[in-house]
Amino acid sequence: MSPHNRLRDALIDRECVTRWNPADWGLAIRQARSANLLAALGARFEGASEALRVPESAKEHFSAVRHVIAQRNAAVRWEAGKIRDALARSGLKPIYLKGVAYVVAGLPLAGHRNFSDVDLMVPHNQIAQAELSLTVAGWLPTNRDAYDQRYYRKWMHEIPPLQHIRRGTTLDLHHAISPPTAKYRARTSCLFDAQVAASEVEGVSVLSPADMILHAATHLFAEGEVESGLRNLVDISELLQHFQGQPGFDAQLAARAFEIGLSRPVYYALRYLDRILRQPALETLTSALEPARPGGVALALMDGIYDQVFQGHHPSVWASGADWKRTALYLRGHWLRMPLHLLAPHLAMKSFRAYRAPVDANPQPKETVQL
Repeated sequence: MSPHNRLRDALIDRECVTRWNPADWGLAIRQARSANLLAALGARFEGASEALRVPESAKEHFSAVRHVIAQRNAAVRWEAGKIRDALARSGLKPIYLKGVAYVVAGLPLAGHRNFSDVDLMVPHNQIAQAELSLTVAGWLPTNRDAYDQRYYRKWMHEIPPLQHIRRGTTLDLHHAISPPTAKYRARTSCLFDAQVAASEVEGVSVLSPADMILHAATHLFAEGEVESGLRNLVDISELLQHFQGQPGFDAQLAARAFEIGLSRPVYYALRYLDRILRQPALETLTSALEPARPGGVALALMDGIYDQVFQGHHPSVWASGADWKRTALYLRGHWLRMPLHLLAPHLAMKSFRAYRAPVDANPQPKETVQL
């Protein structure tokens, strides 16, 4: 563990800031911003007493990002309604996923969770009609490459991203939460059966509380992400803390993990919530998911990789060997999504295309479209 990870220290115990000096606060802000957790860090100090001595400069950072997210959430609710209307003309009703789901469900996490695209899901047999309806409403493909189109449509759990021609927002249309060839393959029909109505946008749905956590865990531990690793772990932490107030939720979540086929990702989520964020009240869940525990060698390898990844994405917390761990996680994510006879030619194609890609002598920064 990094001895200079002020962000992680504050996420575990906000009282630690009583020992911080201005340099510590500056480092914490930079680490939080690089991990896309600046608003989450600020939420730790909302309503904090004067005893914590949060400096005015930090409060200004927190206030600014909180204002941006509040504006974004208002735009998301409006966008969700427009997508609902576009699909309703064909009798389709999507389930919203991930960041947009937290907003339309009115979860506390939405107040400090940053994201830049809309994720939604319809049954596989409705994908073509949903895509047509969205195209009519102005959502067009961002990638017209024939290989990528075939790869997404044949092997992935979503179609290539769509972008609105006027508003510029990006939409990911799913038919499942994991690829059909994935090692951790969810029983998608069960997710649709348990969907619940969103509270903030009329006529749209989100996953059930347990399924929302299952999806977050699968996204984190089966897709090889590095940059957003700590943020996604914090998401799971906050979802658990929110939903554990419901009677019998732990038993329901454990049973659902085995029913849907995602017990291993949830086991990993609980393990690293304890190791990285020291989250309490996980004993019952961890015990129930013990059958999903991997072997000792596999677990030791995972610990070696994720103990580093979950430090964040700032240079101050990357230790020796971090690069190979990031590469190992990337390869693991691909291996979990596709069997070797499909994965090998796909990676070969990606390597060949990267090698053949022209080098821009005067690269310009990419414009990021925010909701």
